[in-house]
Amino acid sequence: MSEKKYRIYVRAVSPVHLSSGKADISLDAEIVHDDTGLPLFPAKRLRGLLYESAIEVVEMGELSGQAILDRQLVEDLFHHPGNSGTRLIMHDLALQGEDGSSYEQMHREWAWLQRRYPGLLTPADVLETYSSIRYQTEIDKETGTAAEHSLHNMRVLDEGQVFTGTLTLVLAEGREDFRPYEELLAVAMANLRTAGMKRNRGFGVLECSMEGQSGLLEAALAGEVK
Repeated sequence: MSEKKYRIYVRAVSPVHLSSGKADISLDAEIVHDDTGLPLFPAKRLRGLLYESAIEVVEMGELSGQAILDRQLVEDLFHHPGNSGTRLIMHDLALQGEDGSSYEQMHREWAWLQRRYPGLLTPADVLETYSSIRYQTEIDKETGTAAEHSLHNMRVLDEGQVFTGTLTLVLAEGREDFRPYEELLAVAMANLRTAGMKRNRGFGVLECSMEGQSGLLEAALAGEVK
């Protein structure tokens, strides 16, 4: 089988809540993070978002009569029949430092500091460096005041944070042309704009990209799917 790797990036344009499904006595909704407190972007969630984005492009093309992506190609890539089919391999995206430092370097340094000063620095402290807590409450329509027991809070990743990682495309036996799948991924990433909770409140705005995306987008938009 042939395989090819691509560097991908996801930037938080607005605060983003990628729920871990966990909560505690003081926080109603936590975000995904590693053992040192560094936020992560789950690969399974990104894969699902890319699939939804690709299908959205397919449906827009069907409505306009100018198809950009082929529906069967999308299904083949995201719902491969087994180990013999073309498939997409993704791992959780890791945070990239504002100074360009890698996740591995940041993880190593935060872990050392936590071991060195266990009583002063915890994973929760690290997480707070890259995130903030947002509060909301429901307003009683009759009284115009906050509804009882409606106060809710959640942690959000601060805007401007960048996640990066590697995506691997593995072609099915006998296939050698990566281009159709590369163009599909480039279009899906360009179309993907939101993720997480509270999207209708201005949260979860993203910018997604991959290596060589500009040229791939030009090729995809220049050639209409027959």
